[in-house]
Amino acid sequence: MNNSFMQSLNMKSLMDSDDYVNNTERIRELKHSERILEDIGKLCRVKKDHFHMKMVEEEKFNFLCETSAPFLFSNYTDLFRKVLKDELDMKMMVNFIGILKQIEEGTLDQYDASVKVGTILREMYVDSALRRGDNLDKEHAADAPTFVEPTPISWKEYKSKKHD
Repeated sequence: MNNSFMQSLNMKSLMDSDDYVNNTERIRELKHSERILEDIGKLCRVKKDHFHMKMVEEEKFNFLCETSAPFLFSNYTDLFRKVLKDELDMKMMVNFIGILKQIEEGTLDQYDASVKVGTILREMYVDSALRRGDNLDKEHAADAPTFVEPTPISWKEYKSKKHD
């Protein structure tokens, strides 16, 4: 069976569990993707334009950021803080917001989007770690011990060599 089919089966079984909540319609009602992206852009501009203020007057800088991106600060505080502290890969964040937008537009549902995000994360972390491991194996292949075929020897021969 192909990997995509297996992922689909795993997600379907998770959806059947009591803990799964489908938020597709709620996401489509809220339509926050553009506002999130807009506030992230504003926050990045403030950080760039006022980088000196951050070092000298941190409280004033934080207030400026909060007032420049009020939607993000009020509704997605954790995301706001991560952008503020440069703890996010912005390219990946924009990619994920694009997937959120696809849910809002009806192109994807929550299930398909989660498979898409999971695939991206697997490619980034798991597949890259495997490639790194393969590269390290190739790099250190010459350092690997070589196997020496043992030669059969009788007890008598062993004893005689040991006393030499």
